[in-house]
Amino acid sequence: TLGGSYLSTRIRAVTNSLPDGTTYTADREMANAPKWTANGSIAYEVPLPNGRKLTFSWDGNYRSSRYTNNFNDPSVLLSGYFKHNANISFDLNDNLQFQAFVRNISNKLSGTKAYQFNDLGYTQFIYSEPRVYGGSVLFRF
Repeated sequence: TLGGSYLSTRIRAVTNSLPDGTTYTADREMANAPKWTANGSIAYEVPLPNGRKLTFSWDGNYRSSRYTNNFNDPSVLLSGYFKHNANISFDLNDNLQFQAFVRNISNKLSGTKAYQFNDLGYTQFIYSEPRVYGGSVLFRF
């Protein structure tokens, strides 16, 4: 599967104040609204004897840069990123499945949120999780 979108946002007449107390008004982009997004996934299923199956899957997604507030301050502009994941699952029968996975294969560190503290003079960033790998067991009743 493949998907994608283009988003054009505009908030009119956003008023912001400067440290010297003056204000200005301008049109701005909406917060947390990347212009471009794309995603894709693929899965390949291998039938095995006795009703068993092995499934290999991959998915990825892209987001372009975006601001995290409606003032569009450059200090809270998050970079665009691409992330991808992989999964292998083994279905023993209709009730039992074993999985192994890797999320964020490229170990790309990307900001997901930024909080601006003007009075203190800094911006705090929240980041996505690093590469994670693991396994799981699923039992269906």
